[in-house]
Amino acid sequence: MSQAPPSEPWLERSRLDGQMLNSFVYGIFAILSVQAAIALHEGRKSARVKLDRWVARGLTLYIVVTFILGSIGYGANARYTEDIWINFRHGDWDPADLITNEFAYWYNRLAIDSYENYIMVWIMDLLLLYRCAAIWSFNIFVMGSMGCAYLAIVGAPVHGRDAENHTIFFKSNFQLGFLALSCAYNLLFTTLVTARLLIARNQITLLLGAGHAKPYASLTATLVESASLYFVFDLLFVITFALHSKIQNLILLENCFIQAIAQLLIILRVAKGKQLNSTIMS
Repeated sequence: MSQAPPSEPWLERSRLDGQMLNSFVYGIFAILSVQAAIALHEGRKSARVKLDRWVARGLTLYIVVTFILGSIGYGANARYTEDIWINFRHGDWDPADLITNEFAYWYNRLAIDSYENYIMVWIMDLLLLYRCAAIWSFNIFVMGSMGCAYLAIVGAPVHGRDAENHTIFFKSNFQLGFLALSCAYNLLFTTLVTARLLIARNQITLLLGAGHAKPYASLTATLVESASLYFVFDLLFVITFALHSKIQNLILLENCFIQAIAQLLIILRVAKGKQLNSTIMS
């Protein structure tokens, strides 16, 4: 096992501060998960919203699964943070070495696999794929481009898993590639959906007048705001990761929760009956 320098205060400080920020963001994620689940339940029973039963069930299942994965990952990260500064304090490794060689501990690897990078991200990106396809009335070109990008996101960590076992996390080229793909995927989703909404708004404006097109402008603004929340954090993470900057430790742990929060904000709109599907767009 490779040894880190005896003392790296900035590395240790950034990792600890990152876990504190992670706790704050996890709290927001947990609250929004409960609110979204309740809103879906009420929306299904509301005569005004008339939320489709299968849509409500599917989104509720999504919320439950992502909440479980996020909670497992958060708990594993909290345990590993405790080991870094308390449980292993008098062992053979100092905190800097434990941070650097985090792949050596199964419960920290569990956190990485369950929510920081892989499984939870795959589920969230799959929801984006479905939402984009539905808004574009399952257009072959849109489904093909988003589908290829999604398969690349799924395949990259699977292909690089064996190599990562022998690589320091923040120096892994496979991890950098995965982060770049995830960032590009979300940018592609935002661009395609925004373009579709703007086209629909222009068509409605020409046919019925500007007053009837206001909901599309509102939906576009909501989508861009929600997507940009994650995209900015993800882009910053990719840059700091590529530069091997310790700043990445301030973003790493909560990066996946930021994406989950962005998704939950959109689900809350769906629960209130402000969703777009292929029927409305046509």
